[in-house]
Amino acid sequence: MPKRKASKFSFYQCPNCEALYQRVRRRVGQGDDPQISCNACSAPLPTREGEFALKYFMLREAARAQVRGTLTRFDT
Repeated sequence: MPKRKASKFSFYQCPNCEALYQRVRRRVGQGDDPQISCNACSAPLPTREGEFALKYFMLREAARAQVRGTLTRFDT
């Protein structure tokens, strides 16, 4: 049976507001890591995973009850 190739994308849920993202990994060299934040609550999201840079595409925002004020906002 052939070895399964590692997927370049996975799903990620914001630990603060539970917004759902598709996360894409791309192999990159050393360089500056830009700050990435959640589009729904502004919480910081991881930018690297080892030698891979991470990019996020929002699939679903947080539930309305959570967005109305029960979240801790990470304003910068």
